[in-house]
Amino acid sequence: MKRLVKVGVVCLLSAIVGSANAEPVLLGSGGILDTLYGLDNIVEIYNDELWTNTGEGLAAARGRWAGYVQDFGYLPGISGEEFEHLFSVSTIGYLDGAPSEVLLPEETGVVFRFGDDPSGAPLWSSQAGDNSDGADHMRTFLITGGESAGSYAICWEDLPNLGDMDYQDLVVEVNGVAPVPEPATVALLGLSTVVLLRRRGAYGRAKYRTYPAVNISSSESGKTLQAAVAKYKAGCGGIK
Repeated sequence: MKRLVKVGVVCLLSAIVGSANAEPVLLGSGGILDTLYGLDNIVEIYNDELWTNTGEGLAAARGRWAGYVQDFGYLPGISGEEFEHLFSVSTIGYLDGAPSEVLLPEETGVVFRFGDDPSGAPLWSSQAGDNSDGADHMRTFLITGGESAGSYAICWEDLPNLGDMDYQDLVVEVNGVAPVPEPATVALLGLSTVVLLRRRGAYGRAKYRTYPAVNISSSESGKTLQAAVAKYKAGCGGIK
């Protein structure tokens, strides 16, 4: 009888401790985004694969609940390119905006993708087609109220095939950036005005040249970004 009582007490204590250590959910009352911003102050957006700078941006870690260390950064352009590391997050739980790193337009390029490179899983891109499993590993929420109004919370699932689909393995707040709804819009945002194009000089430092605007008609706005870029380059004398 004593043995049964002891076992029962141990199980009860384990359940209490397990409940206390349970990971918070991303959404819902008392969840991560409710705690950080309030559920009335967030709106989920779905066109979040490609991003552009609206000024000097900032990325700041707001939480991590994962077994893997999370390396956060970006991939310049709409395809390919090497992952550019911004910071690593190894602490479990809520984070008060640290670590953080600036997002400079001259480094990210006109258009870029966010990336998460967990220590024990493949690199994941905000663009699902880049990922080895073809899945969408990032959810995005526009923050509409409070101190972070106008910023975005980007929330990552770090396991292949979306694992447990909790999207709270890494939560990062970004500002000074905006999602690009569709590839054609990129042309209207960045290629119908004077832009800065980067070319690498000695010691890997970036040098910049300005090029004249090339008008892209509304009928062309439905074409792919690659076509718009080709038109822009041709209009600037075949730049590379």
